[in-house]
Amino acid sequence: MRTIRYPLPEGNITEETAAAMQAAIKDEITSLCVGISPMHQSIPGYPTNVDPRKATTMRDQLTELGRISDESARSARRAGPAERMGRAQELIATEGRPPATYPTALSLLMLLRDSIVTVADWNVVLDFVGKLPAHFANESEILEIRAFAAAQAGNNMQAIAELQTLIDLTGPTPERLGLMGGRYKRLTKAATASDAEKAAGSRQGDRLL
Repeated sequence: MRTIRYPLPEGNITEETAAAMQAAIKDEITSLCVGISPMHQSIPGYPTNVDPRKATTMRDQLTELGRISDESARSARRAGPAERMGRAQELIATEGRPPATYPTALSLLMLLRDSIVTVADWNVVLDFVGKLPAHFANESEILEIRAFAAAQAGNNMQAIAELQTLIDLTGPTPERLGLMGGRYKRLTKAATASDAEKAAGSRQGDRLL
């Protein structure tokens, strides 16, 4: 959805603010009027001269796509924990190579995420994200799940780097900050354990001497 930003520093719109808003949006609106939006490209004649047959065909196609994806995903989710990941991968093999739409890609990725049983299963999630088209894989929701999967698979440094990039691009959220904090906590615990092991080994060496 294309947007035009305008200044609104105070709650009440003063004459000065109104003038600044007009100056900010007038030329931008004019330039957008001659543009072609996805809606215009998908439905010839939109919005005043739409062929009802074309609109109905598109609606039926979208409805059928949504029905197939929703029913298949629900069926996979109803399976037992031991079968769920296999069902999810079967669904991806038939409908997700590559996904036709972003909602389908996100739905399949969330199904994989929710079907995790073992730590190794997180690598399946990372593999799926790695094979997505770039215009899907670079969406913030996908990036966040990928960072979470990397963390759960044990690659804390990768997760931290991806989360930091995501925060720099689209801003922080409680989930992103919490996930990053958890990764640093794990690194700290690992470093502390390593130091303790080194100290124990050093004491054992002293006794042997």
